[in-house]
Amino acid sequence: MTVVVLPTGYCNIKCAYCFESEEMRSTAGRPDLPAVERTLDYLLERLPSDMPVGLHGGECTMVPLKDLEALLAMITKRRGHSAVQTNGYQMSPALIGLFKTYNTKVSISWDGPGELNRFRGPDPDDPAATHEYTEKLARNVERLREADVRVSITTVLSRANASDDEKLGRLKEWMLWLHERGVAAGRFNPLFRHPTDYAMELRGEELAHAYTELFDFVTEKQLLWFPFREMIDNLLGLSLGPCVFAGCNPDDTFVYSIFPNGHVGNCDRTMGNGMTPRPDVPRRNFRQEILKQNHCAGCKYWRVCHGGCPAHSVGDGAALTPRFCKADYALYEHIESRLRGLLPNIRLVVDGKGRGNPFSAISDGPDPSSFRPRSAPTPRPRAADPVRSVAEAAPSATPTAPLASAAPTTPPPVEAPRDGRRRLPLVDGGGA
Repeated sequence: MTVVVLPTGYCNIKCAYCFESEEMRSTAGRPDLPAVERTLDYLLERLPSDMPVGLHGGECTMVPLKDLEALLAMITKRRGHSAVQTNGYQMSPALIGLFKTYNTKVSISWDGPGELNRFRGPDPDDPAATHEYTEKLARNVERLREADVRVSITTVLSRANASDDEKLGRLKEWMLWLHERGVAAGRFNPLFRHPTDYAMELRGEELAHAYTELFDFVTEKQLLWFPFREMIDNLLGLSLGPCVFAGCNPDDTFVYSIFPNGHVGNCDRTMGNGMTPRPDVPRRNFRQEILKQNHCAGCKYWRVCHGGCPAHSVGDGAALTPRFCKADYALYEHIESRLRGLLPNIRLVVDGKGRGNPFSAISDGPDPSSFRPRSAPTPRPRAADPVRSVAEAAPSATPTAPLASAAPTTPPPVEAPRDGRRRLPLVDGGGA
């Protein structure tokens, strides 16, 4: 689970595959800082204490510098550090100074060197603009690392950068270039479009090939790239991540977005129609129930996949076929084979023996394994239930996108829902 603060929906580049609405990305404005702070405190009082908090967008660095500093200070005061997701296009000395001051981890969206990055940038149809943007990203990464700012990379796998072995080879060389400069981690996400667009997207078998090639490279070079490391932990029963594998309800997501006016919305992958608050009464997660009985019936990886992200799915109705099923299955199968090759007696979640200690089978004998824990680990809560709207937000003078408003109400008591997850009270408030 994550809280993301969206101080603006505006973005200064035009990535060809962006899933946020054009209206949202073209509307500038300033955040209502008091409203955002009230809502952030309301959420953090009710959600797990280790809940990550960061800035997103739009492009969060497009707000006035003093507003950005106030937001970074707000997060750092509550977490001891902060985080931003940025396209990395503008990286002034003043901005780098803020990141240094507020212990900010900077995640830059970058799809690779040269033309591998051609679906991103100020104008994806202009090769010269793409080249200039990509070169600027390289310089900005080096500047951030020279200032000892933590940097990670978010990369979208597409036909531009992962459709054949030559492109994958260049991607691997670039990953090593990043590692040599102290970029500690990265994350791969598959490109998706609605409707499906195979001029940009990878087909299932292509994505499966890219995944397994990159997994082997990451483990061989001992790099830290996700979701590979998370998927290993999933099979071991140590955790369940990222959110795309956790059985998310698109009406009630594991990501909480705080809008510029303080309202609370769902994950930004649901914002194809702009910033819309969480519904007062979210629909039941029928997708999970239907998939378990139909498309995903009997799948050995159901417990570590749950049909993937609903926003990725294709088709109509509640079932919505998992778009990346073939690739996700192939990668889990590949990882399982590697784990069993290294540790033949290992006990995985797919063995149907509960979460427990995955290494317990290794220690069945006269010489206990060093993997045996001293005591059973304390289970962590899977999730708290979401807030639907804003906590007593004051009206914002400059809304950044059309947002619903609601009259203030007295919060009802916490209720226990049918699924056993803790239910947070609804708190409406504020103006648009």
